[in-house]
Amino acid sequence: MKPKVAILLLGCVFSVKAFAQTTQADKINVYVRCLNEAIDYANQTRACLENYHHDVMRYKKSKTPDRYALRHYTAYQCSKQIPTYYYQEAQKIGIPSLAAPLAEFWETFLRIDAQCKALEVYIRLEDYKTDQMAGSDKIMAELVELYSLLYQTKEQFSRSVRQEAASSGNGALQTALQTMRASLQREAALLDSWDYNLNQHIATAWDVDRIAQNVLENEALLRDFQAMSLPYPLDFYYKQFFLDGLQTMQDYKRQAIDQYGVGAQKTDELKNATYLALINYYNGLLVSNYNMMAEYTKNQPGTTVMESIFLQKFILASEAQRTQLSLKPFTDLPLLPCEPSAKSTAIEAKTFTTLSHYVNFINESVTFLDRFEYVASTLHDDLEDLRKGKKIQVYVKTDELKIPKSAFQKAEDETQFLENGVQESLLNQLKTLFDIEREMTELTLFLEDYAKNQGYEADNFAAADSAFERFVLLFHLADERKERLYGDVRKVFESYAAPAENHWYISAQALLQVVDAQRTNLFSVRDFHRGNAESLPVPSLLEQIKQLQRDLIVKEYDNLQGIERLGHYNGNCPYTPYEYIADDSKYLVEKTDKFSAKLPKPGTKGMYDDFYYRYNNSLVYHYNQFADLSKVPVLPYIRQPKLLLLNQKLDNPQKPFSPQVPAGEPTDFFVNMDGYALNRLTFLLDVSGSMAAADKLPLLKEAIRFMLGAMRADDKLSMVIYSGTASVVLDNASAKDTAAVHAAINGLKSGGKTDSEAGIALAYQKALQNLLADGNNRIIVATDGEFEVSKKTTNLVSKNFKKDIHFSVFVFGAGNPRNEALFGLTILGDGQYEKITKDNVHYTLFKEAKAKKANN
Repeated sequence: MKPKVAILLLGCVFSVKAFAQTTQADKINVYVRCLNEAIDYANQTRACLENYHHDVMRYKKSKTPDRYALRHYTAYQCSKQIPTYYYQEAQKIGIPSLAAPLAEFWETFLRIDAQCKALEVYIRLEDYKTDQMAGSDKIMAELVELYSLLYQTKEQFSRSVRQEAASSGNGALQTALQTMRASLQREAALLDSWDYNLNQHIATAWDVDRIAQNVLENEALLRDFQAMSLPYPLDFYYKQFFLDGLQTMQDYKRQAIDQYGVGAQKTDELKNATYLALINYYNGLLVSNYNMMAEYTKNQPGTTVMESIFLQKFILASEAQRTQLSLKPFTDLPLLPCEPSAKSTAIEAKTFTTLSHYVNFINESVTFLDRFEYVASTLHDDLEDLRKGKKIQVYVKTDELKIPKSAFQKAEDETQFLENGVQESLLNQLKTLFDIEREMTELTLFLEDYAKNQGYEADNFAAADSAFERFVLLFHLADERKERLYGDVRKVFESYAAPAENHWYISAQALLQVVDAQRTNLFSVRDFHRGNAESLPVPSLLEQIKQLQRDLIVKEYDNLQGIERLGHYNGNCPYTPYEYIADDSKYLVEKTDKFSAKLPKPGTKGMYDDFYYRYNNSLVYHYNQFADLSKVPVLPYIRQPKLLLLNQKLDNPQKPFSPQVPAGEPTDFFVNMDGYALNRLTFLLDVSGSMAAADKLPLLKEAIRFMLGAMRADDKLSMVIYSGTASVVLDNASAKDTAAVHAAINGLKSGGKTDSEAGIALAYQKALQNLLADGNNRIIVATDGEFEVSKKTTNLVSKNFKKDIHFSVFVFGAGNPRNEALFGLTILGDGQYEKITKDNVHYTLFKEAKAKKANN
């Protein structure tokens, strides 16, 4: 018995000591409990008011109001028991600095309760039948104001609590509690930035960018949280409850950000649902678990005061607050070379995760492009019917058009885990692709309003025509940019050492060869359908694919050696995706053979939709399934988008792009040179006989005409041609001197032999004469690849780059491989080397005019 008595006495002494240590915190917590009980009551009441408001709206709209008469439903019954007990307990404590703000809060709380009861009486007396709901509207308006006032008094009380409990202790526990409090305050500040709109059919402004910024800040915070160390059982509560709660909120925010597409912006339904869900997570996970830890550790030195839960606010919006469209062209960040260093070590987990997030963003972007294709095609067809005089209702299904913002954020945030030499290159490409999608979305919203308001009657479809041309340009550009980004991501991945004699890796490499070859095949089919008659499936490529898929089957057991093969249709089995890739590839080859036997007309979709669907949803899907199963890092593959045509007039490829918009719209609707340096562009144009084809010199003329529409009077152009001899056809003319510039363009005719060395010497002579300090001084070579590069030419490019003259090369004509000598010159001259097609010709040349920002 004596040991038990001793233990009992020790417990009593410890309890007295603990009570003495925590008396002040315990007193403050009595106030906080009172506050939380009242807030919980008010939150439940707000839900009741929402149900009531829903019934009121139905009653007002009904043609037979007696059928929908308001009744005394429990769903919005306000006469519940208010938590008076907790307020009385707080009054007994008597902390002067807290008593006054709590009393002010409680007074407002009682006023809300009184109004709710008045509303209940109003309903039971059926006064709404005689006053046309005037009494209801008045009470609801007063409740909106009271909830706002209650929130203000609650915040004042919370500040008083923080001041009263300002002292803090040291050690890991107090550090954890302080960090958790800071996290709670950050989340509360986010929730404070919006409220619940009972009229959710009316869209109000919602700062989604603020939510996105909060997600980024929390990612860094979560990494810090994970590194904290606490003794058991605190570490369990801390990591299993608080951290999991914060991560759950992160996931919900990302989901909301992605769902906030075009459709979700038309009402407040998503905004309301997100608001309530985050409050529930905040109150039920974060605050409750923080308070549990505070209660559990009250015997520890330091601050152990509990936190208050969040009070829901609501409004009754009467007018939509649609976000104003910027209608700005996307920002094209510099395309920097991505040259990762070769490494002798395997890729680290964080690096691999980052690269996988890049691939995920690209695949989410492909989903966006597919949805965009559907919206653009439907809108285009409807407007074409209107143009033909048909009486139709324009159908624009924009609701599913959603930019992959959270996937973008993940990749952007984790770029820090890549080597320094590739971060800026990948990040610039990531941001540019994302901004292209932003412009596509805003342009779609503009056209949706344009169609709804019948803007085509005022401008005879001029804005629609310009917008659709821009649609095609942006779509193809996004397609090209995602390929460049994936290629660079893959270069980074492949710069790490491969696992030695690992059969997961060996198998993945065999599969990758097939998927790579089929991608080339897909591009050939796609380009033909876009109208490039020279781009046909190459028989030698098909034979290569057939051999690769044969090797897959023949070498299957060797490749998969040591990897458990459980048989077909087993969800966890790596055998199935491996074997299916050979079958998928076989189907695509057979499809291509049929296509080659009976070619569709270029400019029609033909069999492309079926081809791309099988490529994405079988071939790439099975490869990525294998990558998921792999025990070593295997980079996922990217999917390909649909084909966007919009009935382009293929018989008139030189039609200039005309960015016309209805009166009153921004003049920089499509292109904008604000903020860019003045241009001194010297074109060195190959007009030899080989440039006569339709996809060469005529395409070059179209590109120059397109660029002129956006350039300023102070932008100057020169043109040097070389064919047999070199000569100047335009010398430092203003871009707005359209007569001179168009005369020079129209006078370009192909014929004769090539004298590239003389041409480049003359081009540099003119560039030096017209050199502009702080200007965008560039020589732009346009050729089909027949260009001799001598030591003299190399020295000329290198020497004049030091004088701020850049050197770019545009190669025209299908089938030309990259000219390594010309490519080397663009490296020396810090310019770009681009293969030009009719799909990228407008954008690529215009990019040269925006290659340098103005010095502010």
